[in-house]
Amino acid sequence: MDWYLLDLVLPNARPRMRAAWDALEPLRARVRAAPRRALVLASVAALLLLTALILTARSGPDDDVPANEFVGFYCPTCNQYFELSHRQFKRLWDAHEFKSDPVRQTLVFKCAKCGKLTAVRADKPPASRPGPSRKP
Repeated sequence: MDWYLLDLVLPNARPRMRAAWDALEPLRARVRAAPRRALVLASVAALLLLTALILTARSGPDDDVPANEFVGFYCPTCNQYFELSHRQFKRLWDAHEFKSDPVRQTLVFKCAKCGKLTAVRADKPPASRPGPSRKP
């Protein structure tokens, strides 16, 4: 260390720096005595732990699905169209509350109206059949 520059910037700092340096001597002796492999493994473990903590902190909550966007469903059993929010749909998906329909080659969900496992994804209600027109 260049003590001359330190004395110019901070007069009377040398005794305090020397005392702090000497106070760290037991720790430096311990590090010198420790095997190199243990030091490397401890450093790698600390680095991995720090990386895991940073990634966990930056990943955010699991429930960051918007609640104001909706997914449409149509139930052919009760002929009803209903919507679930993306958050509700994610909960159904994570809980595996659906089954595969091999005939229609689609996933069927539980209907919100009748409660049966027959609802399929639909972006808009199915077009209703035109009924007889009434003329006044």
